[in-house]
Amino acid sequence: MKYLTLEKKNELAQQLKETKFQLSQIPLQERQFIQSFPFSLFYSENLGKSLTIDPFIETGFFVKNGHITRLQIRNHPELCQISENLHILTHLEALILDTTRLSHLPSTISSLYTLKYLRLQYNSLTQLPANFGDLQNLRYLSLVEEGLTSLPESFKNLKNLKILGISWGLESYLGQISHLKNLEDLSFSGDNIQELPSDFGNLTNLRILNLSDNFLSSLPSSMASIKTLSKIDLHHNLFSILPS
Repeated sequence: MKYLTLEKKNELAQQLKETKFQLSQIPLQERQFIQSFPFSLFYSENLGKSLTIDPFIETGFFVKNGHITRLQIRNHPELCQISENLHILTHLEALILDTTRLSHLPSTISSLYTLKYLRLQYNSLTQLPANFGDLQNLRYLSLVEEGLTSLPESFKNLKNLKILGISWGLESYLGQISHLKNLEDLSFSGDNIQELPSDFGNLTNLRILNLSDNFLSSLPSSMASIKTLSKIDLHHNLFSILPS
C-alpha cells in the first residue's frame, strides 16, 4: 500500500476507500490511531493544520499487512508532544521526527521492539528517555539535536546499531559509543571533539568514520585494531600531520 494523503482529517475515509483498504483489517488499537491520525498520539497547537505526507515534505505513514510500519513527521513546528500511547504501534520499523518543537520523547518509545530506523533531527530535544537503550533491534540512529547535551547510561546497550550519526555537544559521551561494537558507519561531525577515548579501537567492525569539523590533533593507537576501516574523514581538524 502506498502513502496516504492526509490533507484533512475527514478525508481519510475516502483515501482508504480509494485504496480498497479496510479498517477492519487493522488491529483495534492501530485502527483507532489511523482513524484520528495524527490527533490521538501527536499534539500540536493547531490540530486542524493541513497535513501532507509527501516523503520529502511533512507527515505520513505506511501500512503493510494491516500494520503501521513507517511513520514520519517533518517540518511541523507546531508538534510539541507525543503521547505515551506510542507503544501501540507494535509493528513500527521506521520513525522520522524532523524539525518539530518536541522537547522530549515518551519513555514508551523503548517498547517499540521492531524499530530499526530512528531519525531525530532539528527538534527541541534536551534529553532521551533513560530506557532508550532498550531499543535492541535499532540498526540506524541519527541524532542532530542542538539542545541534546547528554546520553542515557542505557545508550551503550544498543548492541545491534550499525549506523550512527551524532552532532552537537555530545563529545563527552564518546565512551558510551565505544561499547557499540557492531557499528559500521559512525559520524561525529561538528562536535568540538578534542580527543577520542583510548578504547575507541573496540569498534572493530567500523567501515566508515566521519570526524570532520572537530578539534582533533591525534588519534588513539587503539584505532590500529580497526582492520575494516575503509573511509575516514578528518578534514577541518587540528592535525599538523595526517595519521597514516
